[in-house]
Amino acid sequence: MKKYIFWALAALLMVPVSCNKGNQDNPMDEPATKDLAQVITFKTAATVQARDIQSIEFTEASRYIVTYTVTKAEGDNNILFGSYTYSNGTFHLSGFGHVTINGTEVTITTDTTGGSPVTATATITPTTTSDTPHDNLCRNWKVGKIIIGLSGGSFGAAGIEKVFNNGINMDQICTWMDDNNITISEENRETLLKYTVKEVCVTGAGSIAISFSQANPFLGRYTLNNSNISFSFDSDDIPFITSGQFTGTVSFEGNTCLVIAQASMVHNEKTYNATFEMTLTEAI
Repeated sequence: MKKYIFWALAALLMVPVSCNKGNQDNPMDEPATKDLAQVITFKTAATVQARDIQSIEFTEASRYIVTYTVTKAEGDNNILFGSYTYSNGTFHLSGFGHVTINGTEVTITTDTTGGSPVTATATITPTTTSDTPHDNLCRNWKVGKIIIGLSGGSFGAAGIEKVFNNGINMDQICTWMDDNNITISEENRETLLKYTVKEVCVTGAGSIAISFSQANPFLGRYTLNNSNISFSFDSDDIPFITSGQFTGTVSFEGNTCLVIAQASMVHNEKTYNATFEMTLTEAI
């Protein structure tokens, strides 16, 4: 089923390419928790309720990213993503629990009744962004209008293009796919509907987390040099692409990020060129 996700999500997995470099030196307002941004990396995994916690990242804009493996699985990597608040020396992670830091000792207390606190040694790395493009990009984004274009393969040089005014709406995108002979089964269509994008979170520590309406979130990595960005994602989740690596540029205007992305993909043994243009607006 994952192969169908790519047609609808490739733009987000490449979060960042714009032909118009825009006002890179025009700073946006700082996100709410910039001074709290940091990454906790456990020297030995903190085992909490059958999860081996590898790291916890607190982002510049009130989000947390927990990476873990399930203790009885074969090393399957998973993430938890949500919002956090901070008070009296404790981070409160919605839907997960509470985290306190004392030097290199980190204590995790889950919300589950009867859950005992777990303390483990960790490396604490405060996150600092170095320039205006980083400061602008490192926050939470909602997807507004998106334009998807496909050429090559069965569409020829002229290709096709479609404007979606309400972001990554999987119901609309699935209908468009069907109309253009990118066929999917009813079962896969029902699954795809869970992948309507809720939010894209970009952090100063180099993470990109994408949350969905009902499906588990995705996590990728990026580097940014002025307006130039390189982004990597697990290619197993986007199998039309032989590599999960993408490059491009990013631009900003007010609280909006305009994105234009290009990619090459394969479907039914035919190669296509894809272009995605998105308007991202800041999410609080």
